[in-house]
Amino acid sequence: MEVVANGPHGLPGGALIPADSLADRRLNGQLNKFEKQALAHTGVVVASGYGSTEREKMQKRQAFIESGVLAADRESECRLQAGEGDSEQQGDVGVVVEASKPELKKPPMFKVVLLNDDYTPMEFVIHILEKFFGMNREKATQIMLVVHTEGAAVVGIFPRDIAETKSEQVNLYAQENSHPLMSRIEITD
Repeated sequence: MEVVANGPHGLPGGALIPADSLADRRLNGQLNKFEKQALAHTGVVVASGYGSTEREKMQKRQAFIESGVLAADRESECRLQAGEGDSEQQGDVGVVVEASKPELKKPPMFKVVLLNDDYTPMEFVIHILEKFFGMNREKATQIMLVVHTEGAAVVGIFPRDIAETKSEQVNLYAQENSHPLMSRIEITD
């Protein structure tokens, strides 16, 4: 693979440089700022050596190649984090970092609670449960009886936006049909 390097130090803009050559120059601390940027944008990983002798640097480079850390393709899971200092610095001039997928938290879940009242017909409550919560007739009847006997029942658990929407739909539909049936949402424990 070749890497495009833009910039001075004997490299014309847009020059193609073999990745192995860049790896050698990187190990020796001879890359300029533009070459570092080219490596960072192509996904090429070049390991830096801590050793001061050529032999140590070559051993480290070989170890990286054998372990598969030194990659020369865009599909690589690793990337280069180059230091912005001068190339004459001694010691660490770059760090190989494995890219990781960001951890995603599950969204907080909310319960939709149907509240009992003394005026809404049981058949209408069953209809609401079938229409807005996709329940079959038997399950809807069981939950309607829980609402009737206990005063309230959880009819579904959803992410906040969905729970709010379902609760609003139930409240609006009941109001349009002249029933005082109400629902609310509560965060789950």
